[in-house]
Amino acid sequence: MFSSYFTKAASCRTCSLQWRRGDVGFELGAAAMAAIITLGPLLLVLLALVIVTWPEIEVVPLFVVLGIGAVLLPFVAYPRAYLMWQAIDIVMRPVEPTDFVLDAEPERSGDEDVRPRDA
Repeated sequence: MFSSYFTKAASCRTCSLQWRRGDVGFELGAAAMAAIITLGPLLLVLLALVIVTWPEIEVVPLFVVLGIGAVLLPFVAYPRAYLMWQAIDIVMRPVEPTDFVLDAEPERSGDEDVRPRDA
């Protein structure tokens, strides 16, 4: 459903399922999923670093490691968060025929001859 790493297509190129299926707050769920994917590993790393360095916790290296993770993880998690939220949304609200783009042309594999035939 992505045309590039940060660009979503309007619908799935294979089945024509739309991203937004009549729901105004779809991005909010995807943002919550991205927060979970980002904060979960950061909290686990924080816990591991505190346990390893206990009782003399070095704060500066802790902030450096967590800061790098806090900057990089959202970029890594972006497309996965949208796809995971789409899957959860499909489970919560099953797909209906109106959720598909009717006039979408299916993606070609590149093997078909696309030249017009002579009559």
